[in-house]
Parts: sequence; C-alpha cells; structure tokens
Amino acid sequence: MWLSACTALGVAPTPTTVPPTEVPSPVPATATPVVEPTAVPFTPTPLPQAYPLHIQVIRSDTNDPAPLVALIERNAAMLGIPVLVSVRSPDGVYGVVQAGIATESVDAWIGSEYDLQQLQFLNAVQPGQPGTLPANHVPLFTEAVQYHATYAVTALAARNYLVAVYNTELMDQAPTTTAELMNLGAYVQGRISYRMAFSWPEGRWFAVLLDSMGATQTLTSSASLLDEESAVVALQSLTDLRTLGPRDATTYADATTDMIWWRAPYSWDGDAAIRRYEVYSDTMTMAVEPLPLYTASGQALRAPVDVVYAIPSVTARPEYAGDLQKLLTQLQSPLVQAELVRTMRWIPVNLDAQNSLQDDAVWPALAAIQGSLTAQHYDAVTICRWDVYESILPFVLLRDMSVRAGVEAINQKLTQCAEAR
Repeated sequence: MWLSACTALGVAPTPTTVPPTEVPSPVPATATPVVEPTAVPFTPTPLPQAYPLHIQVIRSDTNDPAPLVALIERNAAMLGIPVLVSVRSPDGVYGVVQAGIATESVDAWIGSEYDLQQLQFLNAVQPGQPGTLPANHVPLFTEAVQYHATYAVTALAARNYLVAVYNTELMDQAPTTTAELMNLGAYVQGRISYRMAFSWPEGRWFAVLLDSMGATQTLTSSASLLDEESAVVALQSLTDLRTLGPRDATTYADATTDMIWWRAPYSWDGDAAIRRYEVYSDTMTMAVEPLPLYTASGQALRAPVDVVYAIPSVTARPEYAGDLQKLLTQLQSPLVQAELVRTMRWIPVNLDAQNSLQDDAVWPALAAIQGSLTAQHYDAVTICRWDVYESILPFVLLRDMSVRAGVEAINQKLTQCAEAR
C-alpha cells in the first residue's frame, strides 16, 4: 500500500547525510492491550447440567454478529443440540473470566487469535489436542493450529485480511501495482474529495510493507533492528501513499463513511468493511480484488490474518463434549463454510467451500490470496514493535521528521522490545 512516487517506485532513495535529529516526544501510541500473564486463576463454578451448551461469540468489531449467531443456532438445531449462543465484547469476556463470575461461564468461545492468546494468559483455555482440520484445508491453518498444539481449540476461518476495494461507478479497474496506485487519479471518473480512504497512522500496515521488503528474514529475534535501507524505502512508500488520502488524519469510521458517500473511490480493507459496504450495495457498486504488487520489492502485499477459533473453556462440562464436537464438525463442513464466506466475509478453513461460491462476487479475490496467507500472532515483542512504529509514524507522515530520521528513531526505540520477552 505504500510506494514512492518520486523515486522510480522501487529504488531505494540515495542516502543523504542528515544531521542528528532530536526525536520529538512521541505522541501517545494506540497500544493494543495485553493482559498480563500473572492473571488471577480462573476457577468459576461449573454450569449446572440443566443449562444448555453455552457458546459465547466474542464480538471483535462493530459489525452485527447476528449472522454468526444465527448460523450456530440453526446448525445446532439441525443436529438436535440445545444451545445458548450469547455475545460479549472482548474486554467484557476477559473481565468476566478474570473475575471468575460463575453465572457467565461458557463451554466454548468463538474468538480470534488475539482473544485466544489473552484467554491463554488467563489460564481459561482447555488443554488438550487441537480439533482436526478438514482433509482439504487452507495451508495457513496448519501452522496456526500447530502454534497452539497444547490447547483443544478448533480453527473455523480467518479474518482481518487486506484486499483492494473500489467503487466501480468511479473506477473501471483497480491499479495492479503500487506504482500505478500513485497515479490513481488517472483511473477515477467523477468528482471526489480524495483518492484513497484509510485511517493513518497504522503501524501494522507499515509492518506489511517491511515484510514485503524481507523483514521476516531479518527481524529474527526480539533484539533485531530494521535494515535501514529497506526501512527507508518502506517508510517513503508509506509517506507517499499518505498523499492519496485526506489532508488530515481520519478515524476508521470516517474512512469507511467517505467510501459509502462516494467521497473516495478506493481503499484497502478487510472483512469488516466489506460487510459494511455491502449493506449499501444498492447505492454503492463495489468490487474487491487482491492488493497490488509492491513495486519496490516485486512481491505481493499480504497482511497476516487472524484465525477464528472455537475455544473450549477449562470449565466446559465433559458431558457436553460430544455435542460440542459434533457442532464444530458441522461448522467446518463445506456448505456452512460457504455461508461463513457470504455472511461474515471470512476466509474458510475448508477449501471444499469453493464449490458453493462460484457466483459470489467477493470470493475470487479471497480465493486468490488464501493460499499465500500467514497467521498473525500477538506476542509481546510484536505488539511492542507496532507501538514503536505508531509512536514515530505521525511525525514522518505529517512531514515533521524526515524519512531517514524516522527510521533511525524507530531503531533507537526498538531496543526496548528486547525487554518485552
């Protein structure tokens, strides 16, 4: 998503001598909350036998979770399994678990990778062998399940990917490279406020650029620093792409609203935004494609994704284990997985779902990227790196600091991440 418009888009800028720059006091980073491993043990009273199988959906965004709840309830009914499906926010779930409130006990949660890791910190996840994967499954789930090999979790889908989304009434086609993206105005027909909708800054997007430049090979330990020349190219790309957006930083809600109201023709986003845009399909004609190639590296841009798991609780009642397994097997079946794609816009764990998605407008873009995706993990070092990026990025993106000085400042602060292990 980020490429230099004035350096032949792909050639690192010629190093220049920059006087030592005093790093401004960083703006407060929007830190991803991390639950400390020293949590209060989770020992609530188990649910009584009369209580039905209780599955709690951890609501991870502002989109309506009703389609997922309905899907679980409908498939449980087909199997003759009485089920209670509730919804709670992530912080609500973590707080209830940490407090050990017995009346809120669940047999299993449906949550993302981040939710799983926080519940592990709280000692709330049932140990054991992970649930089986479908015989024909997307490769990224193999690594994801192996990462949690000592927990009885079941992978259901993946979300939080990045794809290109554009309004076909304003653009006939999307750029195929980030070099073309910098000339986005040539593709646009009609009056718009700005060319690309997104919310800045975003340390994770910077990380995607770095990964495309080979950072996954060089950032091999908590003490690793950014390769300066590659980081300069990536940060220059991010700075140039910033010029496609609004003059002032926007919130995520502002960015999606601008797309809906035709103030911007193009964006990079994922499942949550696609679902929101589809609500307005009568007035906004939307197309979805894989992200363009990053011209500086010649590689496709691929954001790591969050796997969605069924997460059995340590207080799950053993007499319901069979019903839970039957339901999870059903949720991994091809027809149900296809419904997850249509209603939630998630990437299915079961490749056989594609047989029922031939007429789906979004599926071709998801099918094109699913084989090359990797799973995101939320260890302390990763979160520390994101926070460091986000503490420096505003200064560079708003032109208060040069790109090279920004990279130097980031490397100065990254030393603290070695202490996060």
